[in-house]
Amino acid sequence: MAALTIENATVGYDSDKVATLMSDIRANVIDSASQAMTDSLEALNTAVDQAWAGHSAKVFKENMQKDVDTVKKALDDTYTVLHNEIIQIVKAMHQVDQELIQER
Repeated sequence: MAALTIENATVGYDSDKVATLMSDIRANVIDSASQAMTDSLEALNTAVDQAWAGHSAKVFKENMQKDVDTVKKALDDTYTVLHNEIIQIVKAMHQVDQELIQER
């Protein structure tokens, strides 16, 4: 049977890495998707302006803007829920770590 060792073992979590991960998720998922929608909407509006005029074109563009705003808000709300869940997990991990090293 192999000897049990704790060499190279770690206990706990790295709160800096958690913060970095959340920042990366924000930048690489949420902000990136929001920017892509903004860019696509601008291109769509340009195409509409070149091919379509009048009230219906205006309403179409307004509706597309509202749809983009709705999706962006949903992304932001989803990120907020994820962030809050991660914070709760980190707090629970911190509590477990403290209990492991607490004098008895």
